[in-house]
Amino acid sequence: MKLILIIVATLLSYISLWFVINLVIYYLSIFTKKKVILETFHTVSNIFLYIYNIIFSISLFWIGIELFKNREYFWLIFYIFVGSNILGGLFGIITIPFIFVQTYFATKLEGHKLDDGIIEAEILNEKGKVIGITEGDSVINRKLSGYFLGLYFFNLISMYFHSEIYSGYSWTGYLLTSFIQILSGTVIFGVPYVIYHKIRYKIFCPQDKRYLLITVWKISLLTQLIFAIFSYLVS
Repeated sequence: MKLILIIVATLLSYISLWFVINLVIYYLSIFTKKKVILETFHTVSNIFLYIYNIIFSISLFWIGIELFKNREYFWLIFYIFVGSNILGGLFGIITIPFIFVQTYFATKLEGHKLDDGIIEAEILNEKGKVIGITEGDSVINRKLSGYFLGLYFFNLISMYFHSEIYSGYSWTGYLLTSFIQILSGTVIFGVPYVIYHKIRYKIFCPQDKRYLLITVWKISLLTQLIFAIFSYLVS
């Protein structure tokens, strides 16, 4: 039972890591207005998956050869008709979440216009009167991706300069921890913001939820920068 829990926990951590890597590259593609970044990454990862499939198939074949060499004919027959199918099925099940994550971000990016040519647009009421100004979809997405990337890489740099705190971390730990810190900051700064927004505008957050994340991540990044500068000056 303990072994199963360890395997499940390890698998979940790698799926989470794959999600974070894809998310970072997805936002990087939006920020730089270059879909080719995510497309290239997925092409390379597909090549590695293809190579891994070949290696896995060779491993399955080699197990059969070893059973034949050892004259374990009963287990060889069992392996050919049952065992190899079970192992192949498990391999397929394990790869499904990774393929799903990759497909999700590829589809999501494909649906984006990285530059719609709209910087600002007027919001009109039913009578055609201007009641507000909004930004173009690509501008909003670029701001969102910029603040996310700023926070993510700031957290990585901060962990690097405080390596004594994270001495037991592997590179995967750094990548995941940076994302977890963004989630924590989003909650810490997001809850007071939605309360403030509810009091002032009678709704918890803007109609476009991206503006909520942009504001919260901006506050989080500025707060961390000020704290880092202050810590450097007093040290």
